[in-house]
Amino acid sequence: MLVRILQHYIAALILTLLLIPVVAFSYPVTDLYDGAEVVLDQFDSQRQQAILAALKKVLLRVTGDEAILSQAFVEPMLAQPELYVSAYRYEPTSDTNTFNLQIKFDALAINRLLRQQNQAVWGADRPLVLVWLAIDNGQLKDIVSSESETFAEVAVAIQKAAQMHGLPVLLPLLDMDDRMQVSVNDVWGPYPDVIRRASLRYQADLQLIARAYRNNKQQWQLDWSSISAFEKQHWQTNAPELNDAINAGLNQLTRQIAAHFISNPDPERPDRVQLTVSGIGEQYDFAAVASYLNSLTPVAAVDLLSAGPQAITFELKLSSSESALVEVLAVGHKLEALNVVEGETLPEHLYYRLIE
Repeated sequence: MLVRILQHYIAALILTLLLIPVVAFSYPVTDLYDGAEVVLDQFDSQRQQAILAALKKVLLRVTGDEAILSQAFVEPMLAQPELYVSAYRYEPTSDTNTFNLQIKFDALAINRLLRQQNQAVWGADRPLVLVWLAIDNGQLKDIVSSESETFAEVAVAIQKAAQMHGLPVLLPLLDMDDRMQVSVNDVWGPYPDVIRRASLRYQADLQLIARAYRNNKQQWQLDWSSISAFEKQHWQTNAPELNDAINAGLNQLTRQIAAHFISNPDPERPDRVQLTVSGIGEQYDFAAVASYLNSLTPVAAVDLLSAGPQAITFELKLSSSESALVEVLAVGHKLEALNVVEGETLPEHLYYRLIE
């Protein structure tokens, strides 16, 4: 009798907590709907231009594709961007002739409009990207690091481009541990197995490898490779300026990742999937798992089906594909798949174990 009462209590607790929006991901991006633009004065014209520029970046971050800006339904939004601002403020800069305009956008209003147009929204659940970039500028050939002196401007450019795309990015330290495991030629190769081993200490979800050099047209060319749990990709970008080639490369990476995390539902498969999580030890585990699932981008709704002493089963209504759900869970590092096999058809009932 006591066990049955406890199970009913836990079920009620979980159903209550499902209504609380909790973001629980390995590396949540918290500034998706924030913007910052430099303006010359505090007059309306400068502010409106800055708000428009910032809103475009927000749309890029929350959809993962710059093509969103050319969609017809976005035109009225861009015509009156101030309608989507919840707050703004001016901050001084080191230049006495300019101000830094900090803008907060209305996330609910933006998401509502996007979803009304069947445009999926990419939430805060994003993989942590470790960037291995080797540069040959004709005089020096080395790897860009977080402590770079020679390529310090490039390191800053990578972080700025990543922030614009809403990607959490790390650069290697290139300390003694790194130098003993990987050389510039390993990145230049590239030799993925060597880089994978050197990347373990950073606990990143994706390794992005690139080599930068001037081609026969004297443009900067970057040869990119991405390695993750869900796929490997290769592409090139070219531009007269290195920073532009880097930004184009990260834009391509963003599209690739977003395609997995916010892919459309498969019409040949049901939009609901059952998921059982074992390894539950305490009441807090029940609540934490329920809230975590409720926070994931591919999940539209979570229903509790059953709660046992050490396992709990949910029915998830998906706003994306089941494969997108599996990939988000793999990156989250909170649940371990028990019946998902790479290359095989996904089961309609997923079994996972809570990682301690």
